[in-house]
Amino acid sequence: MPSLNRKLAIMAAASVLACSSIPVGLAFAAEQTLPAPAALVPNVQTFEPGVTAWSPLPGTRIVVDPAFATELGQEATTLAHELASEGHLGAPAQTVLGGPVDADDIHLTLAKVHNNTAEAYEITVNDGLQIRASDAAGAFYASRTLLQVLRTEDNYSGTVTDWPAYVQRGVMVDMARKYYSPEWAEQLMRSMSYRKLNTLQFHMNDGVGFRIESKTHPEIVSPEHWSQDDVRDLLATAARYHIEVVPDIDSPAHLDHVLKVHPEWRLTLRNGQTLNSHLDYSIPEARAFMKELVGEMADLFPGKYFHLGGDEFFPAPWQGNGPDTVTASSAPQLLSFAAEKVGPGATILDGYEWYMNDLIALLKTKNKTAKVWNDDVYPGEGILDLDKLAEVEGWIRWNNSKPNAGQISDAGYDMVNANGDYLYFILTGDGVGTGPNKNPEGIYERWNPRRFMGVAGNGGDYDLPADKPLMGAHLSIWSDNPAALTEQQVETAFLAWQDSFAQQMWGSPKLVASYAAFEPLARSLGAAPAAVNAEVSLVDPAPETAAPTTAAPTAGAPTTAAPTTAAPTTGAPTTAAPTTAAPTTAAPMVPANSPTARTGLAMTGSSSNMLLGTAALFMLGGAAFFGLTRRNRRSGARAH
Repeated sequence: MPSLNRKLAIMAAASVLACSSIPVGLAFAAEQTLPAPAALVPNVQTFEPGVTAWSPLPGTRIVVDPAFATELGQEATTLAHELASEGHLGAPAQTVLGGPVDADDIHLTLAKVHNNTAEAYEITVNDGLQIRASDAAGAFYASRTLLQVLRTEDNYSGTVTDWPAYVQRGVMVDMARKYYSPEWAEQLMRSMSYRKLNTLQFHMNDGVGFRIESKTHPEIVSPEHWSQDDVRDLLATAARYHIEVVPDIDSPAHLDHVLKVHPEWRLTLRNGQTLNSHLDYSIPEARAFMKELVGEMADLFPGKYFHLGGDEFFPAPWQGNGPDTVTASSAPQLLSFAAEKVGPGATILDGYEWYMNDLIALLKTKNKTAKVWNDDVYPGEGILDLDKLAEVEGWIRWNNSKPNAGQISDAGYDMVNANGDYLYFILTGDGVGTGPNKNPEGIYERWNPRRFMGVAGNGGDYDLPADKPLMGAHLSIWSDNPAALTEQQVETAFLAWQDSFAQQMWGSPKLVASYAAFEPLARSLGAAPAAVNAEVSLVDPAPETAAPTTAAPTAGAPTTAAPTTAAPTTGAPTTAAPTTAAPTTAAPMVPANSPTARTGLAMTGSSSNMLLGTAALFMLGGAAFFGLTRRNRRSGARAH
């Protein structure tokens, strides 16, 4: 039932209309449902239209629930600065710890969203813009959605409930064969986070380089490299943008650069041929070296994952099993090593798995989960298996004799999709390698996160059944021809790949079916917002500066305050003393009963008649609300 004030307001409005010289055509319009956002990457899972619009105004603040100041302070600070850098505010919004939420404010809190799914969030307009999230990452992704909406619309309306379909949504960068600057990596993080991608793997070693400073083995570090201070700075940026950084040291193959410095550890075959890229892990000193290097990098990178490589040590099918490839016959020392470590009857693969498991065990002591490539994972072969706690990333399936993703999953491994037929962005002599599916269109229209490679060489696809777990997927930037593109050209060309991949990984309904229609929508959202490096600073609002409001308390918010007209923050108690003091100096406060603070009714007519009606409503303390369309907020109207 309408409140007495609302009844009086409506009666007053009717009296004004009846008694003043108002044109015959003047009338109150019914509330209009506002449309959904036209472009989002990725699109949201659910959207319910609303009738009230919100947009940032000069007095907009970001109010953080005091119960979650530690979790949400950084999210509030980042969004406050981005609203300014995006041109919505003249200066960063004030970030406030608790207190009343004004109609133009943003309120951040944590709550269970979508069964408390990690990274889930909800946005709605109700006494300001309300953001509820399952965790800090969810609050951050809510801010990405908001900023994207404000790129293409004047304001935000409706209710979004959103969550990711997969935990890992990533990118791998081959920084070993091509040096990328720390500034480029930071920009990539912002670009990824704008699209809700959250995992970034740095492939640190390969044929021509090792790109991270090592204090235990400085002799292997390339002239162009990141210092450990550079890494720490990047990790701070990654934390701000909710990017999980995964270090990647590939062994026992792809060690050309390292083994140039330590040729004594190269694998020499029975026929006398030395393999420049292969480590002879039967040599104790070689294994000790790898453990020291992996241990140092695991300590430098504090995240929960570490990639150990493990690919292309044994021959691919086209290489055969001749004397120039790694087999039990050609590398007898590796077979002897397997027997020594695993026992009689061990295969050469058992020795390889022992070597990998030894590194995995080291990572366990540092509370990290190992990742490996799939091509030398053969569950059930021989005596030993690769540790089941390692995640397996499926990039290739050489032929039908090799296990597919489903068989590896059935053996107890968590799978990540790195499908080389779709997800490989390869620097080649022609720029970026192409194929029928290895492009943004192929990813958007023909790939999905469960689509692994069927068989290499146009052998089709393999779709992992829905009942088998999948951790996620990642794109890969491979620097086969490092001079093919500058790092700036890589950044520009890679944006469209991120757009398509982000939409597929989030798992939400597509706005449009075809890539031709999707591409201009994605482009309309532009580049990621500018970098933010500000320290968290939450203002504790003094009681005398609290803005008065007649909004009803939010349901479920307890309060121990003395009588006051300020609405308590959702879910947060308040002890503010009663006050009628003037509002803060951050922005002029419009009285709660003024036309610019109302929603619910839309008025048409001359400005003089508008003022006359407003005066009558103001004198009666009415709470009539003017409905806002999606396009009138820039004129200064405010939403409750």
